[in-house]
Amino acid sequence: MIKNKMKSYLGDKYTDNHIINFLNYWMAPNEPREENDLDCLYFNGDLRADTIFSVWTPLKFVLDCLNPNEKFYKKNKFGPDPHKYLKKIKHNIDTYLPKSEKVVEELYYFVKLAETRANAMKWPSQGINNKRYDYYDQMPPTLYNCFPNGDYSSYFGKEIALNDWIERERLEMFFFNGIYSKETVKPLITNMRPNERKWLEDKNEIIEMLQKMNIILDERLRLYK
Repeated sequence: MIKNKMKSYLGDKYTDNHIINFLNYWMAPNEPREENDLDCLYFNGDLRADTIFSVWTPLKFVLDCLNPNEKFYKKNKFGPDPHKYLKKIKHNIDTYLPKSEKVVEELYYFVKLAETRANAMKWPSQGINNKRYDYYDQMPPTLYNCFPNGDYSSYFGKEIALNDWIERERLEMFFFNGIYSKETVKPLITNMRPNERKWLEDKNEIIEMLQKMNIILDERLRLYK
């Protein structure tokens, strides 16, 4: 079984609460990237590494959904402490994220899986990582745009190379019926198109998204045990 890189990276700051682990991770130094990014650590410092599912984005979806009168930012740009909001979440985690909520239950399971090798992949070349923000780091539109005429198609050259990459990175579970095409990319949630991005606010939609991501990461985790 592949070693949990989050646990070895955080050392004595690692806890049984996997959301707190990510909060501690985000408050740690992040440069140089090859020594501090979790995805890079799973690939021995290779800068082509990337996370499959962002953790911050679904965490913020849930925080905003359950706490509409609060503000949450990964980095505080309005004061001297860049980690002000991460600390606020950490110190009030059970208030902001009550475990009695189904959406929080799914979030905790997702974040536990997201620490593992199952949530890391490697692009064929550098460059796509930083562009994924255009799609909120959501995987379906990212994959959709890897195909010919998509925003990221130039990184792959020809479609056969893209298919080889999909299989090498074990991303087949993102497609219907084992067919790799724009049309067969599974959408983020059922009422979205595969090329569509969406900032989710509805609790039921967030639950559906988390459940779909958990199924994928569970399947991938079995491949890396």
